[in-house]
Amino acid sequence: PIKSLSSAPITIVFTSGTTGNSKMVEHSQASWGLSHRMDIRKTGAGVIQSDLVWLQSSTGWVILLARALRSWSVGAGVFFHYKDITPREALETLQKFPVTFALLLPSMYISAAKEDLKSFNFPTLSSCTTTGEPMNKLVMLKWKQETGIDLRCSYGQTETIIDDNNQEVSPGKLGRVVIVDDNDQEVHPGTLGRVVIRVKPYRPVGMFTCYVVRKYNCDWEKRI
Repeated sequence: PIKSLSSAPITIVFTSGTTGNSKMVEHSQASWGLSHRMDIRKTGAGVIQSDLVWLQSSTGWVILLARALRSWSVGAGVFFHYKDITPREALETLQKFPVTFALLLPSMYISAAKEDLKSFNFPTLSSCTTTGEPMNKLVMLKWKQETGIDLRCSYGQTETIIDDNNQEVSPGKLGRVVIVDDNDQEVHPGTLGRVVIRVKPYRPVGMFTCYVVRKYNCDWEKRI
């Protein structure tokens, strides 16, 4: 074992560059390691030691490492499928292998929902979740009706790990968040605004350390 501070850097990951150039994001031992353990049992979508978690993601997507760490932190197994698969093959995989927790891409659920879900049997599957983009309400309803399993949605960023794990499924809703304007004032429903994270007086454990630039910079108070 190596003795290190909770504030010591552990990894640098890249943002997707959705609104500009990709940024290098530094996480600490606490924000990347401890936060996963703290969050894993916080919601109804948590993972326990007896689970086998399927992560359908490329190795370049930060959620793959994040969810793997969460699973391993409680002793759960992680299942990988080493080739590109069709939606029907995904359903057949869930039917054939003892996967209990599935994290699939939104596009996979959307395409899989076009199949006859009632013709499949998922004997061990107990939890399904997705992240990356909003999930279609009709897909969520059909998945629940034909499999009996809630389809949950998570939201997070490279800088913040997972901000919200949807506890009670409510199609089209993100969770308990507040939208504010550029002056940090809460806006009325239907008004365009920003999702912000309060960092004072206490900094959230899962918050990244800094953006890494040519000159080492740790400005985590700026908007992300």
